[in-house]
Amino acid sequence: AGQLLLQPWLVGKSHATAIERACRDPEVLAELGASLGVGCVGDDACACALAKGRSSYNYTYTDVRQRAREREASMAHVIPSRAEALFGVPLSAIPRLGPESRGRGFKCSPPDKDVPSQGELISALGALPNGQSYYAPYSPLLPGKEVGSGAFDWRERDDVGRAFVDNLRDVPTFVTNGNRDLVVPMRALVPALRALAGDDRSSLADPARVRVNTESGERFVDVGTYPDAGHMVTMISPEAFSRDVADWLSKR
Repeated sequence: AGQLLLQPWLVGKSHATAIERACRDPEVLAELGASLGVGCVGDDACACALAKGRSSYNYTYTDVRQRAREREASMAHVIPSRAEALFGVPLSAIPRLGPESRGRGFKCSPPDKDVPSQGELISALGALPNGQSYYAPYSPLLPGKEVGSGAFDWRERDDVGRAFVDNLRDVPTFVTNGNRDLVVPMRALVPALRALAGDDRSSLADPARVRVNTESGERFVDVGTYPDAGHMVTMISPEAFSRDVADWLSKR
């Protein structure tokens, strides 16, 4: 039906440059100043948020509060009983998660700090063959977890952006816009795409659609905007996100 991308850093180096510029947008500075109750010194909202102890992921949150919410989200996925409450079904009811479908089960090394308890997972889902383990979180962005010795920092190249534009030819796309997110602000996406593909290739046709001209013709990236959310859209605005996604999928 398409792809749903939550606060995505889509375009690599071009996006990184556009994000740096968005941090200097007077409107962003004013919004941050209003949240702080004081003006920022300098012209960089991202630097100001850092100096004031605010989170770049949600400038209305302190860093301490943001880390607590991240921990809350992490624990909701790695403690089986909480995951069952989050998803609303027993883990054993999720297709392909049980041992009968886990012939290629593996454990990444090194794992992230918070990993599911293998004992609890085995109790919920059943035992696996010797030497196998249930899923452990993995991120190629963390040190020591690169894909290989020749891995590069994707934020320094535009490969991801070119792949994204090419993918738009065939795949309907929905992205979120958490207004309080300084890490991946929506206002950086169109400048990033223009830098990557040319000024005439993309535009914000209206606040809910980004137009991109591909080799196969005009395509649109639909945008769901969440004024009270930062990077963690589905945690802060779950009802609005759910409604938007249901509406978007109904039109596919």
